[in-house]
Amino acid sequence: MLLGAAHLIMQVAYPRDWGSPIGWRKPILFGISTGSTLLSLAWVISKSPPRGPWLPWALAGASVIEVLIITVQTWRSVPAHFNQGAVLDQALGSAVDLLLLILSAAIFVVWRRTLKGTMADPDYTQAIRWGMAFLVLSCGFGFALVAYGTARLWAGHAPDIVGPAGVPKFVHGIVVHAVQVLPAWVWVIRLMGVDMTGRLTSLRYAVLSFALLACYALWQTLNGYARFHPNPGGTLLLAATAACGMLAIFVCLRKDPGPSGP
Repeated sequence: MLLGAAHLIMQVAYPRDWGSPIGWRKPILFGISTGSTLLSLAWVISKSPPRGPWLPWALAGASVIEVLIITVQTWRSVPAHFNQGAVLDQALGSAVDLLLLILSAAIFVVWRRTLKGTMADPDYTQAIRWGMAFLVLSCGFGFALVAYGTARLWAGHAPDIVGPAGVPKFVHGIVVHAVQVLPAWVWVIRLMGVDMTGRLTSLRYAVLSFALLACYALWQTLNGYARFHPNPGGTLLLAATAACGMLAIFVCLRKDPGPSGP
């Protein structure tokens, strides 16, 4: 996370095009996103059945090395992904893919462990399980992105676009942080004094909102639309996403009626 924050300073002092494959965006986003996800996974592991120490080391090691490679490539002003240039660049790109495989396998193991039981209360348990499920889904989207981009590259086309303007990484990134957002939402509504039934109901709507958001990202990408290009199907999915989010909030604000008078 500190590495990502440091590159925010680089973006201000020595700005590069934010959308460029060699811009400071990659070390910023990968540093902050990976660091926050690692902290969340450490918390999830602490709530899961005990297991050997290899899992945290696999997660931390693969994540840190991946971010370092992406950062080094950015400083070398060459793309970290889909780089078919020099032998070194191809080797580092293959290393990133291997690290993603290790990281995804470890994440899958953590998710499986949460399904066997956690040491958290029911609301946190559900938030953890669904957050991890979305993280596993994001990893799956990531591998699909790599396979699609590689095939496009071999065919001589841009690897990071679907149709006229679809963005494959949009699908990968849209639900990756559910593992932080859902437990954080439970924490917030606990502070609001919502009872367990209300918390679980609110959480179900929040999960549905994330699922619809993933469907929206898929719809936009597979149809070749930019992230927020207006279209009937996308608008309907976004409206449903927002409606479920509002219901998650409404459940927490609704007050049970007091005892009736004489």
